[in-house]
Amino acid sequence: MRFVQFFPRLGILVPLAVVLGLSAMVGVQAEELSLDELYKLCSSFPFNSRCEGFEAPVPLDDRDGTQVNCGLDLSQVDASGNCRLLIEDNTLVVYAEEGDPIEPLDNQKGSREIRLPFDQIFSTALRIWDREVDATAFLVGGTLYIQRDEAEYDGFERDYVPGDGDEREGRGKEDFAEVAISFVESLDTEDHRSNILRITATEEFGAYLLEQLGTGDIGAIQNTLTTPQLSVADPRQQLIDTDACIRCDLSGVDLSELDLEKVNLEGANLAAANLAGVDFSGAYLVGANLSGANLTETDLSRAKLGLADMSGAMMESVDLHAASLPLANLQDAVMSKAELGGVHLAGANLTNVDLSEADLTEFTSTGFIPFLGLQRFRLYANLRGADLSGSVLTLADFDDAILADANLMGADLSDANLNDVALRGADLTGAIVSEEALSEAKLCGATMPNGELFTEDCEPESDATE
Repeated sequence: MRFVQFFPRLGILVPLAVVLGLSAMVGVQAEELSLDELYKLCSSFPFNSRCEGFEAPVPLDDRDGTQVNCGLDLSQVDASGNCRLLIEDNTLVVYAEEGDPIEPLDNQKGSREIRLPFDQIFSTALRIWDREVDATAFLVGGTLYIQRDEAEYDGFERDYVPGDGDEREGRGKEDFAEVAISFVESLDTEDHRSNILRITATEEFGAYLLEQLGTGDIGAIQNTLTTPQLSVADPRQQLIDTDACIRCDLSGVDLSELDLEKVNLEGANLAAANLAGVDFSGAYLVGANLSGANLTETDLSRAKLGLADMSGAMMESVDLHAASLPLANLQDAVMSKAELGGVHLAGANLTNVDLSEADLTEFTSTGFIPFLGLQRFRLYANLRGADLSGSVLTLADFDDAILADANLMGADLSDANLNDVALRGADLTGAIVSEEALSEAKLCGATMPNGELFTEDCEPESDATE
């Protein structure tokens, strides 16, 4: 399985209702000629009947914007991954290379336009990767990329001017940034309505881009992803047969122990379902309702669960390695002994959750990135800005996890490992935690259990993070 947490091969771009570009070429008349032949014919004789509806492909080099590498999580077509980005009127404009080389265009490919209005974006995230050569590389091959501490993001320039041609153009060399943008791409399709755009770029451009993006009304976007639920005669069988059941009603269904790797269940209702032992690795569950579900020992590694409702779910020993759950609701969930290495839970609701004996330590995985090939990546659990008030975190291992700006009011951190944990700006008012444990954490700007602000050894931290 490819490292789907990062950059699947580009292509993608077919199901977008907002796409303009080469789709008009696929008419009945165009089927008789190849793209090369059509281009030659219509360039010389634009009023020929066969050229009706034909739009000449535009090479990526003729587009404006900053060149990067990008791809979408829900993809049907392979392509190179080359893109150009620019921002116009609160809209992210993406020009993505696609198709085969066209001989009359000096064997360049055409490009397609995608427009992402900010009010259709519901989550953005930034990771910056440092390249490191280690002994393991000589045994298993590849290079190790380590996720940089977010406190260091303030070192990047923010005066980047797209198109200025300086060193911030492109995808980066030894180090690079990954920006993940979750968005609604269509409001009324029976197919999936959301997608995740992943961009790899230089560190400076990644940090710059995240600062420029805005987000829409989260409640309205969530309604778009979950309603209407489609009426399917046998949704369980459809899921098994097709690996997809978008916005289906599967409440109370028994799917225990099934292999459902990489299925698409966007916006599906799985409330109170028996999902114990299911292989949901790499599954697309954005906006899904999993409230009260049995997820004991379920494999959700690398699953996409943004905006998912998992409140009250039984998730003992669940595997959420490298899973993405921004803005998810896990209130009152039981997650004791959960595996959470590299999980993305920024902004999630974890109030009154049971994370006792959970493992949130670093996680190293192998993955494929188009311009780098097969490499290794070390991720850290990210709970930045998450609400953990009243949660049970006894004996949890948070070694190197990111809990900056998190709400830990009244949380029970008895015997938890907080070694090198980023707690900058976190609120620990009333939390049960030993001074010894806190002495190992990064506490600049944190509100301590006694209500006092910690100001020792503080260094400035940029806001340009998750």
